[in-house]
Amino acid sequence: MTGEQKTRRLPWLHVRMPRFQHSAEDKAALVEYLIAHDRIPETAQASGGRQPPDTSEKPAASQHPSDAPGISEGVDGAPRRANRGADAPRSPDEILVAGHTLVGARGFSCIACHGVGSFEPRNVALGTRGSDLLALGRRMRPSYYLRWTRSPIRIVPGMEMPAIVKPVAGVLGEDLDAQLRATWQALNDPRFTVPTDPASVEQFVTVQPGERPRIIRDVFTCPKENGGGYVARALAVGFNNGHNLLFDLDTFSLRGWYFGDFARQRTLGKSWYWDMAGVPVVTGFDRGSDIALLKITEGDDSKHELIRPKMRGGTCGRLLRYVNDKDRTRENRGSYVRIEYEVEFEIDGRIRTVLVHDAFTRLDSLEVVGLQRDVMAQSIPNGYDVVVRLPDQFALEKAIGSATVRGFVETSNPESFVRLVQRDPHRKSVAYGLMLYVAKLNRPEAPLPTKPEIPEAIQSVDTVPGFDGMRLPLPQSIMPTAFAWRPDGTLAFTSLKGHVDLARDTDGDELEDDLTVFEEGLAAPYGVLADGDDLLVCHKPDVLRLRDNDHDGRADVREVVASGWGYNDNYHDWTTGLVRDEDGNLYVGTGSDYAQKDRPAENARWRGKVLRLSPAPSQGDGKKSGLYDIAPIAHGFRYPMGLAFNAAGDLFATDNQGVQNTFNEINHIVDGAHYGVPGRYESDDGVTHLPPAIQVPHPWTRSVNALFFIPEKVGGLESRVGGDVHPSTLNPQPSTARLSTLDSLAGHAIGCEYDSRFLVRMTFEKIDGVYQGAAYYFSRPNEEAGGNNFLGPICGAVAPDGDIYIGSMHDSGWLGGRNTGGIVRLKANGKLPNGIRELRIRPDGFELEFFRAVDAEAAARAENYTVSGYTRVWQGGYATPDSGRHRLDVQSATLAADSHTVQLAIDGLKTGHVYEVSCAAIGTADQRELWPSTGHYTLHRLPKPDTVRGNE
Repeated sequence: MTGEQKTRRLPWLHVRMPRFQHSAEDKAALVEYLIAHDRIPETAQASGGRQPPDTSEKPAASQHPSDAPGISEGVDGAPRRANRGADAPRSPDEILVAGHTLVGARGFSCIACHGVGSFEPRNVALGTRGSDLLALGRRMRPSYYLRWTRSPIRIVPGMEMPAIVKPVAGVLGEDLDAQLRATWQALNDPRFTVPTDPASVEQFVTVQPGERPRIIRDVFTCPKENGGGYVARALAVGFNNGHNLLFDLDTFSLRGWYFGDFARQRTLGKSWYWDMAGVPVVTGFDRGSDIALLKITEGDDSKHELIRPKMRGGTCGRLLRYVNDKDRTRENRGSYVRIEYEVEFEIDGRIRTVLVHDAFTRLDSLEVVGLQRDVMAQSIPNGYDVVVRLPDQFALEKAIGSATVRGFVETSNPESFVRLVQRDPHRKSVAYGLMLYVAKLNRPEAPLPTKPEIPEAIQSVDTVPGFDGMRLPLPQSIMPTAFAWRPDGTLAFTSLKGHVDLARDTDGDELEDDLTVFEEGLAAPYGVLADGDDLLVCHKPDVLRLRDNDHDGRADVREVVASGWGYNDNYHDWTTGLVRDEDGNLYVGTGSDYAQKDRPAENARWRGKVLRLSPAPSQGDGKKSGLYDIAPIAHGFRYPMGLAFNAAGDLFATDNQGVQNTFNEINHIVDGAHYGVPGRYESDDGVTHLPPAIQVPHPWTRSVNALFFIPEKVGGLESRVGGDVHPSTLNPQPSTARLSTLDSLAGHAIGCEYDSRFLVRMTFEKIDGVYQGAAYYFSRPNEEAGGNNFLGPICGAVAPDGDIYIGSMHDSGWLGGRNTGGIVRLKANGKLPNGIRELRIRPDGFELEFFRAVDAEAAARAENYTVSGYTRVWQGGYATPDSGRHRLDVQSATLAADSHTVQLAIDGLKTGHVYEVSCAAIGTADQRELWPSTGHYTLHRLPKPDTVRGNE
């Protein structure tokens, strides 16, 4: 009435009501007149009638829908239908859950156009944008709301909002009147949370009836009612009866209990994270561990001493394995998730470890709906009991659905704990406990509208000369990050979205067209290896062994084989690479913490390093335990995204340009070496930095990520490189492999340049024990993303049959737009163009080897070659300009008798510089212009004059 609202109800309208200065009597008279003019008094049926206005101060939000004036009948004034949806009594908690569903995408999809509190819908035209629905009872009466939702255009001609005339299947007996009343009540309930809008999230996960539990291991947001912030090392579980849990694997504590939809994944800039998507059943959870020790004192139970777990390195223990399945021994109990972990306690100055088996099983009967929690503890120290924390009584008083958490053998300690009991007097170090998490809530059965996955059309990719490229007909939603092949030839790959997928060729055209999910919910996995029928996968917090024990095509057992590096919710906390040497050791790289000024020290362990994971023996018997011992072997990396072994068994790692990395780097990994980027809590004072084997020029390349080597034995052929024959030690080929023309590239490395959307080829040589070498184009640069080119190469590998697979993606955090991806298979076609095969150093200059013969006369002219060098010295900024650039004259060019090798005599070469060596059109008549015609050589050592190639 006075135009004094703090915010505009329709913020996109610049028109606002004047601020009138009415007297109190004028305001009352105007209000009475306008209400009478509206013709729908509070006590009337929705279809009409005029009665005096209700002057009660009772807020609409406090009304139960069946008590709200004017809506006890049907919304058109008719009696309600005599069905369960209309007549069955509904608690406010049931109405809250149903309304949450109805407002969201599974119901009337109100959030497609309307804001709800701080939530704003995306991509809504101004003419169709609705007002804020949260607590709308503060500005309108329920009878008006119901009349409006039935037919907005009846009230405002031309209104864009559709009439709601069809009930949502599976909710409140499919009674439209009951559903509209439920949306009113839920939106005015202070406990209402915004439902998920699938159009604004990357993934929206629900657990359908009959499905086994679903698990997500990525970063989750945590509402302030449960401690706030993020749960970095999370394990979220969704059950098919609508009950969902958020578990913190740093403190081994429940951080949330929700009902309804399971989880949603969102992106914000470069960051990816998850939210629990349902309605909180109980709030008040915090980071305190659920597991504690209680020192036994005979007599007075109140004097028992409570011992909390010992936090070390940001965690109080470690996850061992987790399983999700249906309970085949007790079918009436439904499906379960079992988590096995170790919790550490400090007792008398010593660390004691308690092994915990924590199992959550779905309960779904006429009497009890919820979850049962069975806890078994082993290796309990003498003189102590193990106790499990319950939510405090104050939190339960505010719960929905009359929720209760009840355990047996509760202690008299001021905090509410359940004491585990010993069942077997001969096994005093083992104890058991049982808790029930139950609530009187019914899950709406509304189906979730889904968009069908549209496979990418088979499309040729022609930007790699010498190869026929085909884009696999797989869904565009995949974002591949690493490849492996199982023994049966099935392609397995990880996805940035957290999946491990299996791809198969079902129609015999040699293109994988069928996709199945083997695992989901991982935290940005960037590495995968096949180990028999198992898959080893590295994601941010650990390395997992994934097993399919029930042979249904999906992982059901996950064993943590290595963990312990510092980890928090930062986007850059990648764990990448995952390669294996001939001795069975695994290697991974970890992203640096150098740019995270607020990172706690306890979360900084082994960041920015290459780690060696060595198979650990079992205690006592010397046999392999399935676990790995961890040792950092190389230090000072920024983001070592790609690891790869060459045929000699030497390990290399990429590292992106930025700050101290003035180039994109290809580093030879030497035990104990430091590579130039100091960690947040590690000084590099007095440390000698090992330079990259190859410095790939920037900004020619901007983000070289994955790295892989072309095997020296491809398709049954051994290739002669550098004067020696090298049997393959990487990706050995089966004897039945078809022949491939890849032998001309044997031993070369391929790097995936993401930003500029092309592939880089590299060759290496060792001089005085130091690797150095050159980089060249492998695919054509400056091509558009997608279409006949890569989207953004991020990973690659050579398949057992010799084909090359390149995974591409478009990451919205870097380039905007949608998060999409695809896989391209490259098959050598025998038409590799003539160009520089390898650029090598000589004591007096360079040697250029070409794929085929060049024109003898043109190749012998020195003026057909240009050589220039430069270096870069970091000056404190993100990017570093060239310095020391100089051009060198080629004194002579000598063509060898093989007609495809040229020796260039050059004076003035300087170590510590990168040299660009280019040649003119010196090809033969069938191809004058060479491709590639330029190599970029990183010079660390000049060979001695008497050096014979292949020896040092």
